[in-house]
Amino acid sequence: MPGKKQTDFFDVAVVGGGPSGRITALTLAKRGLSCVLVAPAAPRPDGRTTALWQKSISLLDEIGVWQSIRDNAAQLKKMRMIDDTGRLIHAPEVVFDSSELELEEFGFNILNNDLNAVLEERCAAQKNLTVVPGLVSSAAFGREHAVLTTANDKRSRPGSSWQRTGGIPCSARQSGST
Repeated sequence: MPGKKQTDFFDVAVVGGGPSGRITALTLAKRGLSCVLVAPAAPRPDGRTTALWQKSISLLDEIGVWQSIRDNAAQLKKMRMIDDTGRLIHAPEVVFDSSELELEEFGFNILNNDLNAVLEERCAAQKNLTVVPGLVSSAAFGREHAVLTTANDKRSRPGSSWQRTGGIPCSARQSGST
């Protein structure tokens, strides 16, 4: 039986589901562009953290994420620089205090688990944003277009591909049996 083919068109394709990829897709979708985000689900658990500075916080506020994560973020009031070069003579440890610059804090630190959970939720609910779970297995770039194809695994739709033409426009083509 021949596979069913479906074509969707997007202005932008974002590949990668870490904080940067999800924030990019949300920002573009909120600005009116239709986006496809190709990314596996965020790893759980992720004990790493992300430091957010003022520009990042402003962007997260603009896309409606900051208020959802603010209570889970810790203020960064001091920065300590440590020489870990392993050299015989070490540079002295230096501590910077945000109050020296008349700032309440330099920024905030948040667990990636907390940040990723909110970003995943917002991406799933965002108008103009289609989330395709999985990985890109190949990318072919032509003179006026690019085609991205997802990996044929259980996390993605087999044979999915996105074509970019003329700079920004992107079309998604899916093929496979249904």
